[in-house]
Amino acid sequence: MKRILRSAAVIVFFLTLASCSRKQAPGRKKAFLKDRAKILESQITWSDDVSAADQPLPEKLTVSPDLQQYPLVHIAATRFDSLPKSYPTLEGFASLDTSAYSDASLATAEGFCRALEAGKGEDSFMDKDFLYSLALFKYALSPDGKGSSSVKILSHILGKPLTPQGNSGSLQCPVRLTLAGGGVCDIYLYLVKSGPDWKVHQIDFMKQEETDEHERR
Repeated sequence: MKRILRSAAVIVFFLTLASCSRKQAPGRKKAFLKDRAKILESQITWSDDVSAADQPLPEKLTVSPDLQQYPLVHIAATRFDSLPKSYPTLEGFASLDTSAYSDASLATAEGFCRALEAGKGEDSFMDKDFLYSLALFKYALSPDGKGSSSVKILSHILGKPLTPQGNSGSLQCPVRLTLAGGGVCDIYLYLVKSGPDWKVHQIDFMKQEETDEHERR
């Protein structure tokens, strides 16, 4: 009986040791990975931090005279706000530089052209003493030139205005109208300042020689 009890005690003892061994294994594994990570980190060679203050750029950069340079290089090296502005030009029409318009004169020119496209309200932009100019324009723009029907205007483009010498109260504004069915019609809108506003004083068709002269200006 005593021999059986001793055998049982030995078995329980070894089972207890095995259980403790299994519980401690993860802890040893975790400690092993942490130690391994520290070893690997100590073997890494890190570079020094570099900042702009540590290595400032030279105050003036120079280009070798032996280096072939192109016009774009000079443009890139120049402040853009110091360069003259460049505007496109429609061949056979005018420059598209509209910077000479004031807000009020531009609003009148644009408003009149949009009214032409809508087919109504044009007279509100006209000088009341020159409404006949609008009637003559529509008459001449009709397909048969006799005012029997109107031509649909699809869109417009404003060109660079001309200011008659010594007269800042008037503008000669080139306008290109795109017509339904193809084709364009180039006209002049003559704007006259009336108090704080601008009104369309006259409408005239541009002639080819006038277009050429406008482009030269």
